[in-house]
Amino acid sequence: MALPQVAQPAKRTIVNSYSVHLLNIPGVNAFCAKYTKKYAYASTVSKLLDFPEAALHPKFEKRWQTRQEPLWWNVTARRDFEHKRSVRSWVSRRVRVAFVESLRKRGYAQDGSRINGSGEPLVGTAQFFPERPILNTKFKDLVLQTDSVVTAIINRGGGLYKGVERVQGEKKRLFPKYTKKKDIKPPEIERPAFRKIKF
Repeated sequence: MALPQVAQPAKRTIVNSYSVHLLNIPGVNAFCAKYTKKYAYASTVSKLLDFPEAALHPKFEKRWQTRQEPLWWNVTARRDFEHKRSVRSWVSRRVRVAFVESLRKRGYAQDGSRINGSGEPLVGTAQFFPERPILNTKFKDLVLQTDSVVTAIINRGGGLYKGVERVQGEKKRLFPKYTKKKDIKPPEIERPAFRKIKF
């Protein structure tokens, strides 16, 4: 007698960290910000989850499949940024505190949900990678940069920043519109005609 099949819960689709789009926001230089509407693994665990035969693979997969936050975000200070672990920890903490402050200013909790409970939460994955200028950036300036990232996430358009905010039904451009530079062809050089030399 065959045993009845137990219904397995459907797995959530989680993309690789390489699928997260870069947010090109003018004035943001203390860190590199990426965002996508989809849920994505952090860059620190992507390599481990690529190998199902790894011993810790089931544990990490279960942890990511059972996450309940509407907005996934993380800060990763790469080793090539700074060799000292204490410095990497310090800059990562600065970005985390600044981003939480920016979320709070726009009425969102740390996990992307609304503080007052009304309204749509922020959904997707945001990733931050500190850059060298953060070492000399004041905290208030860092908060202004994370404010721009929160605005970009709110005004997302397919995961790519448009730089447009709706104000009373009208579109207001926050930053200059990006225009692709035209290909400039080099000027044609008139080459002298060569004479045939008879021997």
